[in-house]
Amino acid sequence: MNRDCQFIIDLQSENNKKRNYNLGWYNLIVSIRDLSLYNKGIKPHRNWKITPLKNYFNIKGNSEKMLEQLRIKKDILTNG
Repeated sequence: MNRDCQFIIDLQSENNKKRNYNLGWYNLIVSIRDLSLYNKGIKPHRNWKITPLKNYFNIKGNSEKMLEQLRIKKDILTNG
């Protein structure tokens, strides 16, 4: 994983204690949901685009490969 991507920054942020939730973890879960919908042909909401997702997580590829990479990141974070 690239340590300079916004996902890692949000995951390790000190502001997570003030929010009572981890912004990086939240974005990961929501992005997996959104990509799953997108792969089925459903756009999650009107203004949803895939490019900001690629930039936030610093991943490349089509939507199926991206979904696989995000699920791998989730498994790494949950299982250690």
